[in-house]
Amino acid sequence: MRPDWSDAHLNLSIALSHMNDPAGSAEEAQAVLHITPNSPEAHFALASAWLRMGKSEEGIKELQEALRDKPEYGEARLALAEAFGHSGQLADAIAHYREYLRLNPKDAVAHVDLANSLLKTRQFNQAIQEYEEALRLQPAEPITHYNFGVALEAAGDKARARQEYETYLQLDPTAPDSIELRKHMHELAAKK
Repeated sequence: MRPDWSDAHLNLSIALSHMNDPAGSAEEAQAVLHITPNSPEAHFALASAWLRMGKSEEGIKELQEALRDKPEYGEARLALAEAFGHSGQLADAIAHYREYLRLNPKDAVAHVDLANSLLKTRQFNQAIQEYEEALRLQPAEPITHYNFGVALEAAGDKARARQEYETYLQLDPTAPDSIELRKHMHELAAKK
């Protein structure tokens, strides 16, 4: 391969990533950036490699570079939100999930991820809105019903929380937490 052929290096970086070789993927992405420093795809590939290698700070930096070069790069925006969330930087995660959803409003999983971040920061009403939107898009997702129930319970709406827990158990009758959850639901009913 010619050393100055950036597309080949990028394709090899992606292939190595799929082959579970993040170090090789990072090396090829860096080769692309040596040739084409403003390649958002190469920054994304390098970020993915760094994140898989446990180098979250480096991965976040590369994702920010990808978005600097291509602000509408949805895959990079979502990955950045996830990286911030995993590193505990929830305010940044929330901001990037919101920006991603502005461009991709029908992504139910991103609505759930945003809701989970909002729940962790005790923004219960906003979390409830995001879970509702996720369920509007994917009504049969059991774990979303469970998390929605947690948010409702945290916000003080125990009756609706019980309904969501019940829906979760109906959709996933073999859920590993079903016995504990049924006990918890009974306790919620007794607290009326």
